[in-house]
Amino acid sequence: MLNIQFSMVELQNRCSDQGALVEENADAFQKASEELAEKEEALEQAIQRQQELRQQMSAASTALQGQVRQLSQELEHCQAAKSTAQSAVSRLQDENASLAAQLLQVNTEMESLRERLHEQEAAAVRRQTQLEDEIQGLVQLASKSQDGWSSPAFTLEDRGRSTPEPGVDGAGAAPSFCEATPLVPSVLIAAEIDLGPASSGRATLTVSPWQTSSDYNSVVKEFLAHHRVKPIFEKAVVLYLEDLERSATTFPLLVKASLTEIYSRYG
Repeated sequence: MLNIQFSMVELQNRCSDQGALVEENADAFQKASEELAEKEEALEQAIQRQQELRQQMSAASTALQGQVRQLSQELEHCQAAKSTAQSAVSRLQDENASLAAQLLQVNTEMESLRERLHEQEAAAVRRQTQLEDEIQGLVQLASKSQDGWSSPAFTLEDRGRSTPEPGVDGAGAAPSFCEATPLVPSVLIAAEIDLGPASSGRATLTVSPWQTSSDYNSVVKEFLAHHRVKPIFEKAVVLYLEDLERSATTFPLLVKASLTEIYSRYG
């Protein structure tokens, strides 16, 4: 009987323990269910976030591919521009070499021209000195003529003759018309012209006996260029010489004039 009671008590205790265990398991199950629900919700959020990240990655990949294509195109443009620039540099180098060779040739020609110019200037100075001496001789000749010394007149009919007419003044073979002789003077017209303060002051324009009116243009052009006078006065001075020739009765003719007066009258 006691054994039965002990068994009943033991069974009751075991039932109590099992009930408590069941309650504990129920609480644990409830807690696990809640945790599972939370985890499922977190999982859904993670899945949604993963989808959003995939979409963002896809958009970023598309944008990156577009940038790669753009960079590839820009790289091609850069390579084409580099090739063009290299071609331009090569062309410029060739042109530079050609210009250097031309510059060297021009410098050589300039040196040659400088030497020729110096020679021409020296010859012009010698010619100017010779002409001044001849003019001084003409002035002295004109002064002597005014004092009563007879000097043969050189008229327009005598102009251009290299020899006198046979039987005139007992002359035989005449000298060349380039020489200064009593019959053919070395200067036909000598015009002392005031060129103004901006130029070289006064200068003498001379016409030789063997020169005609057709030579006046070249004579005046050379005279103005030598004295660095503007060519605008050329036509007026030519007309002035032609007027002197028409109005003169005897030669040589010595006159003085001003360039401004010549231009105001014949310009």
